Amino acid sequence: MQALSPREMEMVELTAFGLAQKEIAERLRLSIHTVDVTLRHAKEKLHIQKSTELSAWYFITRYHIRIDLPKVKRAMISLSFLSLMAISIAHGFKPERAARTLRTSRRHNTELFTL
Repeated sequence: MQALSPREMEMVELTAFGLAQKEIAERLRLSIHTVDVTLRHAKEKLHIQKSTELSAWYFITRYHIRIDLPKVKRAMISLSFLSLMAISIAHGFKPERAARTLRTSRRHNTELFTL
């Protein structure tokens, strides 16, 4: 499995947080075709076919969730994520703002380690 480029990872992250390709294109000021091709390349690198699988891959990788967990624990984790998303949306959660905040905090953390 090949590593994703920073741009591919950014688009995967936005996809995982529920943005459509058109919204990603508008947010990043790219054409929809560029977003489509970039996400297709990311899926090929990860040997994934569907966007839902791409979203699952993102959260499993980001939060280090093991797939070999017992069925009950997987269900509890799924329910927890679903509950968090429902509560977040009810309180005005903006996925695009969260993704931008994540990128900014990562850049800030990188700068701290390079000083």
